Amino acid sequence: MKRNTPETPVDLTLWLMDGGLMTGNDPKAPRVRFPEVSVGRTASKRRLGFAVKMTARSRWMFFTLDRPQVEKLRDHLIYQVPRLKK
Repeated sequence: MKRNTPETPVDLTLWLMDGGLMTGNDPKAPRVRFPEVSVGRTASKRRLGFAVKMTARSRWMFFTLDRPQVEKLRDHLIYQVPRLKK
C-alpha cells in the first residue's frame, strides 16, 4: 500500500439497509472474497484514514474522515452493534 498519500476528505453518509454488500463495477475482474479495507490514523494525526480495494486487480482507494465525522461514525457503530445477529 502506498504511504504518504494525500489526505482526501469525503462526505460521510450513514445508512441502514438489509443484506447489502458493495462490490466493484467490473463483472470480469477477479473478485476478492470481500473488499479489502484498512483503517488507521493519518500521518498528520488529524484524520482517520481508510484504504479500500474492491477487486484483486483494482487500485487502492484512499479517503479520510475528520474528527466530527469519526465521532458520528462511532455513534452509528455503537447504535448498530447490538442490532447485529451473532
